[in-house]
Amino acid sequence: MLDEIKTRLAELERKTGNFVRKAKVASYSDGKVVVEDGSGFKSAPVTQASITSGEWQIDAPANVGAQGFLFCQDGETENGIFFPCIPSGDNPHASAEGGTMRLKGPDGVVVEITGGKLTITCTEATVNADKVSLGGEGGKKVARVGDMVAVGGISSAGLWPIVEGSSKVFATD
Repeated sequence: MLDEIKTRLAELERKTGNFVRKAKVASYSDGKVVVEDGSGFKSAPVTQASITSGEWQIDAPANVGAQGFLFCQDGETENGIFFPCIPSGDNPHASAEGGTMRLKGPDGVVVEITGGKLTITCTEATVNADKVSLGGEGGKKVARVGDMVAVGGISSAGLWPIVEGSSKVFATD
């Protein structure tokens, strides 16, 4: 009887120790991560958490070295979920400034919202929309300097270049 109690207690202690474990990503493959904690523990491939709320999802696969927590609600690590959420020297906070939301990615990509201003930094941006309104709904159509347009009130049927542009809307080629 005492041996059974010791065996059961050892199993409960093992599972309790696995409920929450600070860990670091050792590898990533096929949507799963393997994490380790430096004590010799290395998990089987586990699911990485993402942020989802109804139709919205935010997902960014963790790179090797990213830190977070492995949560195992039943104490079995093969059923765990890894939450990459702890900044480190190799994976610092995107923003430590109050009132600033910043999303940083590889290759210098940054999306920042602060003080009522949205700034997107990247090498190329594409907006796929049926309609784009700059500055609010109901504005005038926009053309760039150099675009060839039909000009109303002129009797010839040709196209004319735009020679003066907006002081509020800018575009580059």
